[in-house]
Amino acid sequence: MTLTNEIAQQMICASQEKARELRTAVSTAIVDAEGRLFAFGRMYGTHWLSIDTAQAKAFTGALLRQDGPELRQFPPAMITALSTMSARALLPMGSVTVLRDKDDRVIAGVGCSGIGSTGATDELDGECAQAARAVYEKATRDAVPA
Repeated sequence: MTLTNEIAQQMICASQEKARELRTAVSTAIVDAEGRLFAFGRMYGTHWLSIDTAQAKAFTGALLRQDGPELRQFPPAMITALSTMSARALLPMGSVTVLRDKDDRVIAGVGCSGIGSTGATDELDGECAQAARAVYEKATRDAVPA
């Protein structure tokens, strides 16, 4: 299933709902498989740094095709070199989330960031990103085959 704007907006809403439940605020970025911004949402109360941080997390997932826990296996020198080569920040943090299609191909990266928000942590960002991914996975399960 491809990622549509409607599903992306539902994903952003789910990440924000989770953030409210966790008593924090996040910016949520969804990028396509090549790392280009597809959809973005910023909650009231987020620090401006959360904008770039969410996008960097999503870009990292799309570029390296891995979720956060697997990204920790990449050598720091490789992350630095790839960041320099792409002229973009790479943030191999635990909260980085990717979306995969039924053939296990990465179709998008998701990044949530509450940096600068009250009580924000990478773990809470990860819970918000997982809430977003759950919306995509449910839409994929519920999709009627063509």
